[in-house]
Amino acid sequence: IKESAIEEPVIEEPVVQPMPTENYGSGKYFMIVGSFQNENLAEKYADKMQQMGYMSQVIAANNGFYRVSAKSYNDFKTGVSEIETFRATVASRAWLHVKN
Repeated sequence: IKESAIEEPVIEEPVVQPMPTENYGSGKYFMIVGSFQNENLAEKYADKMQQMGYMSQVIAANNGFYRVSAKSYNDFKTGVSEIETFRATVASRAWLHVKN
C-alpha cells in the first residue's frame, strides 16, 4: 500500500439517530460520501473532496463514525435531484443525511 493512498471509507448504513449540531455547517441536508471510524482518515478524505472543488466537512456521528459531507443543501428536493449524478461521477454510495 502506498503511503499517499487514501483509505476507502467504511460503508455505514444510514441511521436515524440525531447527530450533534455543533459540527454542522450551513444547510439541513448533507450529501455523505464517506464514513470512517478514524477521524484523521475522514479529514484526509474531506481534503480530497475539497481538492475536487466541493465544500466538504467532517461530521461526527453518535455511533463513533466520522461522516464526510461533500455538499449541503437547504432544500430536500435539490439534494435528491443531485444525488444520482453525484453517485455516477463522484461517490457511488453517496447518500443524503437529514439533520434533525
